[in-house]
Amino acid sequence: MNGESILLFNVSPNPVSGNVLSVNYNALKIPVVFSLFDASGRLLNVAKSYDVSGVYKMNHSGSGLNLPTGQYFIRMETPENSLTRPVLIIR
Repeated sequence: MNGESILLFNVSPNPVSGNVLSVNYNALKIPVVFSLFDASGRLLNVAKSYDVSGVYKMNHSGSGLNLPTGQYFIRMETPENSLTRPVLIIR
């Protein structure tokens, strides 16, 4: 594996009707950056997590975003890799 971390993550619930998305990922001992994009690819929010537990909660309304119903994407990045997952927000 050449020292690289294997990235695995999912978003729940999906679709989400509340204000909090839970991102569950394999616990890593390195900083993880989560980015939230709308369907057009516009960056809406960036958050860093140093929690090695493997769970990150993103409050998409508490951050002032107040997102309408639609398709969004969450990207998880480490210094070595990145993965993107779709998420549907329903109001």
